[in-house]
Amino acid sequence: MSRALSRTIGSLLICLGLAIVPAAQAKNLPDPDAKATQPLPEHDPDAMLDGKTALEYAEDVSHEGGTKPRAALQALARMGVDALPARELVRAYADEGGPYTRGSKEDDDLKVNSLSVLAAMRAPEAEDLLRQKIMDPDYLTHDRSYEILLTASGQIGVDHDTLIQDMISLTETAPDHASRLMVMDALEAPVQSALHEAVFRTDHNQAATRHFLANLPALHFLNDAAKVDYLLAHRELAVRQRQQTQEALAGIGTDAALEAALQLDGDSGVERHLTISRFANGPMSLDKILDNLLAEARARSSRQDVGRVISSLESMVRDRTDDAGSQAERAEDLRLFVDAMGSLIADGPSDVHRVTGIQRQVLFLQRHEDAPLAPALDPVFDLFELAGSPAVQTAAARALLQSPARIAAGDPEYFVDRSLALLWTATTPELAELPVGLLSALMRSPDHVELVVNRIAEQVDDHQDGWSVNPATAVVTVAGTIGGLDFSSVREKAGGVMGKALASRALDMDYLGPHLARGGGALAVLESNSVEGVIAVFTPNVFAEEKPAQYGFSMESFMQPMLGRPAWLQRDPDSLETWIAFLEEVEALDDPDFSPTARQALQAWQ
Repeated sequence: MSRALSRTIGSLLICLGLAIVPAAQAKNLPDPDAKATQPLPEHDPDAMLDGKTALEYAEDVSHEGGTKPRAALQALARMGVDALPARELVRAYADEGGPYTRGSKEDDDLKVNSLSVLAAMRAPEAEDLLRQKIMDPDYLTHDRSYEILLTASGQIGVDHDTLIQDMISLTETAPDHASRLMVMDALEAPVQSALHEAVFRTDHNQAATRHFLANLPALHFLNDAAKVDYLLAHRELAVRQRQQTQEALAGIGTDAALEAALQLDGDSGVERHLTISRFANGPMSLDKILDNLLAEARARSSRQDVGRVISSLESMVRDRTDDAGSQAERAEDLRLFVDAMGSLIADGPSDVHRVTGIQRQVLFLQRHEDAPLAPALDPVFDLFELAGSPAVQTAAARALLQSPARIAAGDPEYFVDRSLALLWTATTPELAELPVGLLSALMRSPDHVELVVNRIAEQVDDHQDGWSVNPATAVVTVAGTIGGLDFSSVREKAGGVMGKALASRALDMDYLGPHLARGGGALAVLESNSVEGVIAVFTPNVFAEEKPAQYGFSMESFMQPMLGRPAWLQRDPDSLETWIAFLEEVEALDDPDFSPTARQALQAWQ
């Protein structure tokens, strides 16, 4: 008989509503013979199905081979209580089997399916007979056959307390069979749990031990410490089934469980960070797992080893963020990685750790635009404000300069402000190189250029007499190289910054000159900047209260834009009026450096 037949009969019981009356709260062992003497349910002793009686179908079961026996049992199951006239013959099949070789798969199937038919016909002894056969270690040969009986016990409604009593009794009379049934995991949860505890309390065999090792989290009668102790007491077996054991330890999720897992994996040559990462699948908090991984990273010495640990950490966080139920949860998970790398950057035990932390932090920001920028980059920017390792600072600068605009996208105001904080403290071209590189890159981004120029324009007055005014001006002159900014407010403000730099006592033309040559011209001429922007270039020098004996730039080059007469200005009376008023004001100064050019320009407009 096939397993499919048993499943078919089980389905028939459910579909036809033929489950037997639930078992009583029996305290004794099963006694099917006593139950067989009870009155039978009401039925039709002469009932037929497709022209055959129940007895005729039962006789067909004894035919060896072919599909006839299976079809006969299916027909009896369909007849339900009306199959009771065949009860004794079906029970004989259930007790002794049929024409098949004892112990064969066919013999097991016949017995199992005959028990199912007895349940379908509501034979009074069906439940006790099923319980009895489950408890008999010699009744069936194949584990799968016992699994079917265990599943059937739940399907036909055998009381949990009754089954628990049966299983406990079995641990005393046939402990190996009790273990055999337990490892099948086919009983309903309350019964399985009770059987776990009963077998565990006995001197159980190796198969049971392997089962317990693989199912430690399910052993609710043990506390977590006892579970770990049990595993370590059977270390050799635990190593043999390492994957199951490690999954079980992760399911426990305590510090002791992690330490045990590390010991076992150490015996097998598994890297510690992989063991720690596996605990993300259990109840251990992500914070604690990250702390352990971070400690593991600190304990490594080579860049490759530190990187592998961080990769495990990032992979775990990525899995968490992918499964996050809300944006708030995702942000919290992203912050965990950011803080971990921040710790490694700030106080890693070596340059290797700090450099690797910087590189992975910046890479993480590139991959996750919604990662919190300030906590991620504060430790990186702080490196340049401290007397730290040059190698670490160089690595940080290279990482930041890889794609500044992409990194800044998450919080551009923060990125600009931190970059400017570095720029304003710069006293040499070398110190200015990083912030100028970062801000110049943002200047070339349509999303960020206005923010950069506005911030510099707002802050330049506080730094006009410091050397840093030169790199600040170098940044804004980039606006003069971008054609799409002609006559824009960005060009106007950039012109104002350039004008203040040209009037500064700290003007360094050796540094600033090449930048002015590339973009400064477009800020200073009416052909590409507004009247207000060009006036802003001239004003700080022309109207300075105290003027130097000698200027640090070519006066001829500086004054030349004042003579411009672009066609657009002639068509814009308001702008022309403003420009003429400016020229008249310069002429009125009677300044030998500026007034003659203003007078010449006015004459050209007359």
